[in-house]
Amino acid sequence: GLELPVESSISWLVWKSQQPIRVEDLVAEQRFPQLRALLQANGIQSVCAVPLTTALRRLGAVGFGSRSGIVYRDADVTFMQQVANQIAVAVDNVLHDESAQSTQQLLTRERDRLRLLLEVNNAVVSHLDLGDVFTAVSGCLRRVIPHEGSSLLLYDAETGQFRIHVLRFGRSGGVIEE
Repeated sequence: GLELPVESSISWLVWKSQQPIRVEDLVAEQRFPQLRALLQANGIQSVCAVPLTTALRRLGAVGFGSRSGIVYRDADVTFMQQVANQIAVAVDNVLHDESAQSTQQLLTRERDRLRLLLEVNNAVVSHLDLGDVFTAVSGCLRRVIPHEGSSLLLYDAETGQFRIHVLRFGRSGGVIEE
């Protein structure tokens, strides 16, 4: 839930450079003042961050901190990078799955909308009476647009007013025609 300006974080520099960053002594560190203060407030004395990247994209960074002031050695950083590579693959898989699910939902909604348009078209062409057309279309729409009542008003150019042609209430088919 913590949000910092991107440029105020070690992760930004790691993401941008795609190189690990080690800060052995946070007290002496002058970069990242907001993050440094937060880390120090939690007793962190040294940190290391490595890029979180896949073959497809840069995702972010993985950071490690120590309260005991451990100096992260080259072997530690190499191992952290190997771990970060595994995490990156997992994160990328989750992001791809979420994207695929979102796309699937959009396609399903679009299919349903097109199916409804076909049903409305069939209702329109299969009825000659205005009240029957309206009742059939209203029935099709009820599955997508919940409603207890519907009306069909047409503009009367002679009177300059709208005229109610069909007024429908409830599912029982209570239709009032002009």
